[in-house]
Amino acid sequence: MNQPENQRFGFVFPWWQALQQQGNAQLPTRFRAELKRCDSSIAAMMTEGFRSLWQRVPESLQQKPYAMQAWATIACLLAYTKKQPAKNVSIAALLGQIDKTTDKPVMSELRFAQLQNARSEDEFFIRMIRALKLLKGEANPAMLAADVLDWYTEHYSHSPIKTANRVAVKWAMAYYQ
Repeated sequence: MNQPENQRFGFVFPWWQALQQQGNAQLPTRFRAELKRCDSSIAAMMTEGFRSLWQRVPESLQQKPYAMQAWATIACLLAYTKKQPAKNVSIAALLGQIDKTTDKPVMSELRFAQLQNARSEDEFFIRMIRALKLLKGEANPAMLAADVLDWYTEHYSHSPIKTANRVAVKWAMAYYQ
């Protein structure tokens, strides 16, 4: 994880650790269970687990109209995240790693393309959960939060985004690397 992400999302890791029952500060186990039962980010907004994360989100990251929904998605995804990878790599890079037993990427190119082309918040939510399940819950919490926020920013943006800065392009570069 690069330094700006670490500073920007430094509050995510302690919350994730508490959700995973690691460290001194632990969240109730029901928070994780409630978040994992959610079938959408809207449902997640109704949980105590989400509210415990939302209260930690700096006000500067709460200003966008989609911020609450994005952070609800992040809360749910972090409930599925069990461990951090040994290297600081994005979820796309992890999905593109070759599985030694099948000699194919962890996520097929077709499913990866479907994730990149998610058109709605609900589709993105479901495909990201499937991705984490394929990874057996392995993801960097801060990088995952950054990727989700980037997706929401792009999804709700009314101005064109430079091609090199688009989420799909960054993910493709990481996936195929």
